[in-house]
Amino acid sequence: MASLSFFNIGQNRYTGWKKAAQINCLELIAMSVALVACLIAAASQVGDIRKPLFFYGGGCDGGSVSQINTALHLLINVISTLVVTVLP
Repeated sequence: MASLSFFNIGQNRYTGWKKAAQINCLELIAMSVALVACLIAAASQVGDIRKPLFFYGGGCDGGSVSQINTALHLLINVISTLVVTVLP
């Protein structure tokens, strides 16, 4: 009888869209856990989830805010590329 486990990491029996769906589900779980952890950390630091949390502040003329903005956008682009790319 075949295993009913969806996450058969040791076995490589999925190909095509099934493998892409499995990878996307794993990414979804990982990103959800990371975002919930960030929400809990922010809420515990500020005291309420309705209050804003500024995780970085600096002058606009120094360039550091622009570099962090670029780095965060590159991270978002890498993650979105992994979602739409079928890994071999």
